[in-house]
Amino acid sequence: DTPLRIIAWGELGLDGSIKDAGHRMRTLCSAMLEKVDCVVLPPHPKNEEALELLRKGEKGKEIRIQIVTALTLTEAWMKIQELQRGDPPSSLSLPALQSTAAPEVAATDTTLLGPKTSQLMPIRESLARALGVSAAGAHHLLLLGPKGTGKSHALEWLSAIQPPSSWSSQITQILLAELNTTEDCSYEKSVPIRRIGASARAAALLGSVSALSMRVGEYSLAHGGLLIADEFPEWPRDSRESLREPLERGKVTLSRTRGTIELPALFTLAANGNLCPCGGQLDNPTQEASRRCRCLPHKRSEYLNRLSGPVLDRIDLVIKLTSENTLVPAEARKAPVTPLELRTQVLKSHARALNAYGKPAGLLQGDELEELLIQRPDWLKYLNASGSSSLRSRHKILRIAISLGLWDNSELELAHFLEAASYRHERLFKT
Repeated sequence: DTPLRIIAWGELGLDGSIKDAGHRMRTLCSAMLEKVDCVVLPPHPKNEEALELLRKGEKGKEIRIQIVTALTLTEAWMKIQELQRGDPPSSLSLPALQSTAAPEVAATDTTLLGPKTSQLMPIRESLARALGVSAAGAHHLLLLGPKGTGKSHALEWLSAIQPPSSWSSQITQILLAELNTTEDCSYEKSVPIRRIGASARAAALLGSVSALSMRVGEYSLAHGGLLIADEFPEWPRDSRESLREPLERGKVTLSRTRGTIELPALFTLAANGNLCPCGGQLDNPTQEASRRCRCLPHKRSEYLNRLSGPVLDRIDLVIKLTSENTLVPAEARKAPVTPLELRTQVLKSHARALNAYGKPAGLLQGDELEELLIQRPDWLKYLNASGSSSLRSRHKILRIAISLGLWDNSELELAHFLEAASYRHERLFKT
């Protein structure tokens, strides 16, 4: 008879007892990818939860596997012998982990992910549109403006309207979380939302690795979700510049003497910041003195220049907020859109993108965009009219325009390209 291929995972005691050692999702995924016949684990309710989550994937190549639970080494040996003599193992279907298929709930789940609706103040329709397009299209967002203009509040809205993670992203999130702990990770469907302040250090963001251990950083823990960068211009320079690779490739690279490790880090960046060190308002000199900007012109320029061109080039939507374009005034407190209505539209737009392109428009690569331009020469004409000055700028405008068209559920028009061009950082930083 052909011998069984077995993976056993647990902590073996001197008395022969087998104790749980965590990392069960990593164990099951490894077993399935290696096509083993059975996995030996100590009994634990999370075993079934992990299997149930794996069963939710797409139909793929059938892999025969059996879980054997045992409290002692003797019990495990007896059960393996029974398995060798008995019925063939049951089968499970394991899809490829790189699948980006939409979850079944993508067009119907209207549960808010962030704060309760009662905690969210109404916002202007134009800002709600930009937030919705960012969430539905996975577009990186930067909100700049004086203090008190609702930048942080707008990001609370963005947290609440995020579309659900795909199945493959959820599996990857669990595998990454297991690298940081032996404790059981949650298998409930959730979108990772990581909020990072100005004290962030590059090592904590990227992660670390040594000969004996690995620590997953904030970028990887935000994989498949949202990374909120509070007071982004105040971040240390190394921390700001460390965003280049994850924003460009969706990965982080940890290089050490003995080798290089790549970790997934595909997230949507949502950053906010002031326009100057004091955070005052410059464009409304009639307001009270306590809220006016006290900075010299060269100080304001130096502050904004902290945001380097390469990082800004990777951010799709750059928006300047003022007190006039953020919160809805009290006399017009009936908002044009509620958080629940906005998330419903996000889910619909997100589903349209998956049906049309297999991914959100913000994740379309350069070769895919160039192929679309070959198929649609009218889009190229619109791009030229929008003033794209470089290949990166052209791709950025096209991605945003596609998301705007999906948001409006209409064919792409010149207006979509002009609106997309209005979000370029060059417009805000031209002075």
